[in-house]
Amino acid sequence: MFLSETLALAPTTELAQLVGVPFLRVGSLVNDARGGLEAQLTKRTSVRGTYHFELVRFDETTSFGTSLLAGHTHGGTVVLHYKLSPATTLTADYDRQFSAVGAPESLDIHNISAGFDHRVSEGLRVYAAGGISRLSPEATQAAHTAPRYHAGVSQRLRTGSVDVGYDRSISPSFGISGATETQDFSVRLQMPLWRRAYTQTGFSWRTSTYLQFTEATELQSRTFDASIGYSAQPWMRIEGFFSGAYQTTALFNGTLSQSPRRPGCHGQTGEDPLMEDTHVHALDYLSVVRRRKWWLAVPVVLSVFVGLALVKFLPKEYRSTTTLGVAAPIVSPNLVNQTTPLDNQERMRALSQQLVSLPILSRVVREERLGSGAANDSHVSKLRRAIEISVPEPVANTNEIRRLDTFVVSYSDGDPARAQRIANRLATVFVDENSKMRAEHAEDTSAFIATQFRASQARLADLEARLRKAKEAHMGRLPEQTSANLQTLSGLRQQLESSSTTLRGEQDRLSMIERQLEGLKQGSNEVVFVPRGPDAALQPESRVVALQRELAAARGMYTDKHPEIQRLEEELASARKEAVNERERPAADRLAQLQADPAYRQLVADREMARLRIREIQRSGTDIQRQIGQYQARVEAAPMVEQQLATLQRDYELEKEQYSQLSSKLHASTIAENVERNRSGEQFTILYPASYPTEPTKPIPWRVMLISIAGGICLGGALALGREYVDRSVHDVHDLKTEFELPVLGEVSRIQPA
Repeated sequence: MFLSETLALAPTTELAQLVGVPFLRVGSLVNDARGGLEAQLTKRTSVRGTYHFELVRFDETTSFGTSLLAGHTHGGTVVLHYKLSPATTLTADYDRQFSAVGAPESLDIHNISAGFDHRVSEGLRVYAAGGISRLSPEATQAAHTAPRYHAGVSQRLRTGSVDVGYDRSISPSFGISGATETQDFSVRLQMPLWRRAYTQTGFSWRTSTYLQFTEATELQSRTFDASIGYSAQPWMRIEGFFSGAYQTTALFNGTLSQSPRRPGCHGQTGEDPLMEDTHVHALDYLSVVRRRKWWLAVPVVLSVFVGLALVKFLPKEYRSTTTLGVAAPIVSPNLVNQTTPLDNQERMRALSQQLVSLPILSRVVREERLGSGAANDSHVSKLRRAIEISVPEPVANTNEIRRLDTFVVSYSDGDPARAQRIANRLATVFVDENSKMRAEHAEDTSAFIATQFRASQARLADLEARLRKAKEAHMGRLPEQTSANLQTLSGLRQQLESSSTTLRGEQDRLSMIERQLEGLKQGSNEVVFVPRGPDAALQPESRVVALQRELAAARGMYTDKHPEIQRLEEELASARKEAVNERERPAADRLAQLQADPAYRQLVADREMARLRIREIQRSGTDIQRQIGQYQARVEAAPMVEQQLATLQRDYELEKEQYSQLSSKLHASTIAENVERNRSGEQFTILYPASYPTEPTKPIPWRVMLISIAGGICLGGALALGREYVDRSVHDVHDLKTEFELPVLGEVSRIQPA
């Protein structure tokens, strides 16, 4: 938010705020009040709104056949900025003004434009905008539309600035028209003279085209101004200025040229012949100087004596300077992970803040025995005000970024020896205190990181214990054991399938054995049992079957009359008879005979063995199914366990990472602490001790004399002009015509007495 109020009073119409007003010796008043608000909408967008009110008054005059038009204007402006890049900004603005000039009717003026603002380099800025200006229609004037231009270049030099600008728009006007289309080209140069003094010079060429009906159509103004100022306080400036202007007014029947800084004007029109005799010769100025020479000479002579007295009696101030540099580190910065130990901002901060800090200044005051060095000691404040810090100019200009490695510290005092001594003491104390401060900073940093490291270590141990207990409670169901559980589950299923296959095989074998035993009990020919062992004899039924097989095989090789065939047939008939006899025997006899048979007993033993194997396989299958259920439950519970352990695991991982980082930082800070404690890093050092000043820096004799004489000239000129202004006597023909507005018939020259 900003507010401003400007009030200007002048005996003429030469105020720069008056646009389109001819220069006349008529009193004028301009009161301009404005205020506004600027806001940052987003990171790239900002808006500024301004409202202003301007009041203009003139004394009564009959120039241009009528009195000058007074009135007021008010309106608002909205400016939008959008930052495309750090160097380029897009702009858009809208301005609307209401003007009441010489009548209650108001003029409505709109100006709208869009453009850009680009910073080419650190000191060069280019801006331009284009749009339209419109004067809305009123009862006595038709609407008027014109282009709106605004462009310029601003160059900031090492010791000054140059600004060039061009502007074209419709603006409110006073004097002889309510609105003008104005084109303004200006050049302004500003540069400092010394620490608080400055000078400004400007040139402006302005063309104002009247948009309302008047006797004049166009006004061209060329102004030049120069000023010298002195900043006494941040809120007060003292300025002396000179300005000159030349103006040409285009009328419907001619032109009128005026130079307001002269005591008259000259011009030529097509109708008024009296204006041809209003020419002012340069000798008129000499006559004014000749009449008021003592009013001009006496202040100048007095100013010379005043300047000499000031040079003689003003207290002198001597300045002693010492140069500080940044020494290269003994230990390579790469070894301590410190690639840029001190950057430009850090060095400037160390000098600008530490050098004038209370500990350093108090130590200097105590060691120089100037005072107690307490915080409220006046010597500390005096010492702080007398210190200046500057950066020496580079030897050569290059495109590389400049590293600030050299600084100049100056101390000013009335005693040259004390100035040298305190400057050297100040540099020595600063270098020592800076080294101590850097070592303390490194120790504090290392201690802080160590505290954080121990706290992180304790938190990590607690998290490890909690995580270990949680994993022990869910052993076998942990997410990382899911793969092993799935592999075990697959192996158990394969074992179950193999056990089922073996069980079916044993059950088939048991069934076959039982069929054989049952066949033996019933004496069936379908069951063939081959006894084992050398003493085993064939049963009749078995012998019949065996002989049938042998007979069938022999018939495949021999005929029925072959002796072997006949022998087998006889044995087969005998075996059948025995088998019939065996079936006719009682069952108890057959069972007793079977039990006595080793082959039968062997089948019974095989049956019992098969039953034992079946029971073992069934028990093993049941155990495998139980294990499959357990591992299946573990696999299904793994996601829930993972969810329960997720928060604890995440905290553990984060704390573990922080612990690792703190460990690395603690190691680096410990090395940096040792480097700073041994002063092996980058340090400030004294390059050039302070020298004994032989010439005072204040006051500078030629500057004092120049200012004194300039003040005498200004005072003498003001007195001479004031005396000339209050003198109402007539001295020449021009004054007579101006005073009485009558033609002069003749002129008698001055008669000198004999």
